Amino acid sequence: MFSRLREVARTAIDDFRYQGPEVFFWHLFVKACSPVVKLDLQILFEPDLSQPIEPRRARVDCSIQPATESEIDEILDMQMPLPQREQLRDLSDDEELRHAQSVMAREKARRAFQAAMRAGEQCYLARVGGEPVHSNWIRFADCRPVEGRPVDLGPDEVYTTDAFTAGPWRGKGLHEVVLAHMLIVAQRRGCRHAYTITDLFKAGSRRGVKRVGWSQRGRLLYVTP
Repeated sequence: MFSRLREVARTAIDDFRYQGPEVFFWHLFVKACSPVVKLDLQILFEPDLSQPIEPRRARVDCSIQPATESEIDEILDMQMPLPQREQLRDLSDDEELRHAQSVMAREKARRAFQAAMRAGEQCYLARVGGEPVHSNWIRFADCRPVEGRPVDLGPDEVYTTDAFTAGPWRGKGLHEVVLAHMLIVAQRRGCRHAYTITDLFKAGSRRGVKRVGWSQRGRLLYVTP
């Protein structure tokens, strides 16, 4: 019991140092409210596309290209890896249930990625030595909506969303590199405005966004009974 308490305390201290006091106390408030309502606080960012976007450099050599439908499985392997076939023989009943749920969630994600690409959204994939390490999506005004509540974009606007960096490659500046690359593509298409949203808990993502030149536009509070 005491070892568990020490582990919780260390996690809380690490969160306080890395995320900052605002996120730490918001997390406590969300936990306190969780029996009654679910709270989400999202932050809207916008860069100045009237100014040139400087290319960024990661701390590892990487290549960046738009992904195709044939690469969806590689993106899923990066984001939602499944156990190897030989590992499945040793799963407990609970682990088998979680594995089945993971397979269903992965298939749902596959359909969503495929629908997004066919609707015109672009997924930019960063690779290091051929290995997929980061993905990020950009939506243009002429994309067909594929969500229940799509972002309504004007003809000179873009929206970036669903950035993901594989665990071992976090902290290498890959998010900033891909995001800057996407903004340069948007500028070349004549876009004048770009938007993205990050969760308050994702302090690392916010710092990366700000380093590329994005500034806070507003905050959105979601309250779900």
